[in-house]
Amino acid sequence: MALPGMIALDLDGTLMTPNGISPSVKLAVRALDDAGWVVVLATGRSISTTLPVALELGLAANYLVCSNGAVVAKSQKSEPAGFDIHHRVTFDPTEAVHTLLAENPNVLCAVELKNGYFKTNAEFPLGALGQDHNVVALEQLVEDQTTRVVIHALEMFSQDFLSIAEKLGLNGVPYSVGSNGWLDLTAAGVTKAFALERLRLELGIDASRTVAIGDGFNDIEMFHWAARAVAMGNAPEAVKREADEVTGTIHDDGAAQMIHTLI
Repeated sequence: MALPGMIALDLDGTLMTPNGISPSVKLAVRALDDAGWVVVLATGRSISTTLPVALELGLAANYLVCSNGAVVAKSQKSEPAGFDIHHRVTFDPTEAVHTLLAENPNVLCAVELKNGYFKTNAEFPLGALGQDHNVVALEQLVEDQTTRVVIHALEMFSQDFLSIAEKLGLNGVPYSVGSNGWLDLTAAGVTKAFALERLRLELGIDASRTVAIGDGFNDIEMFHWAARAVAMGNAPEAVKREADEVTGTIHDDGAAQMIHTLI
């Protein structure tokens, strides 16, 4: 990996703590960019909450894999708040939303919009979606194609979420925040790895020159995609087992430790 290649960096739990990004991690990411690496932020976040992070890291005119691979965008160097959509994979949310509400009328559903914001069937907990959202009637919620449906419920477990996703023929990424259950639904086959491979081929980067670092279950496909897969020290053991190596934790600036081995 002596020559520059393509590196996919997860955000939350990898580069970012709840309090932000450390100066050491910022410097390491900028050094990668300066060294000629194709630095791609690969996250479950929508474009609207990913772009500010890219700008904070100094990654103007870089590719961003958002919404767990459903959206690939490129930030605009000339317009700090702007971006261009490079790829976007959508699906009809009607069946997913109606099926979930039929099984649990109390479930919260959010449908992602083109700009990365959301419309929802009810108020989500403050800050849960990372941004403001508009509550709309059910017919408005499902009237357009979407890149992602986000599900939140207090009494449902991840396995319930996965079973529903499988029945619907969609890709499901379950996770939990405290005792609350969450599920991201994207079109079948859409993952971070799906978007990264499509981008790698377009850019003509050799598969042997790919690196990925992450900490979550939605990073496992990305680990399998990369020639060098690195799990954060704070990742669950099941995630660590899928990586080639493990770096330090988020609190030890583990991402910066790994990046320094590349540059």
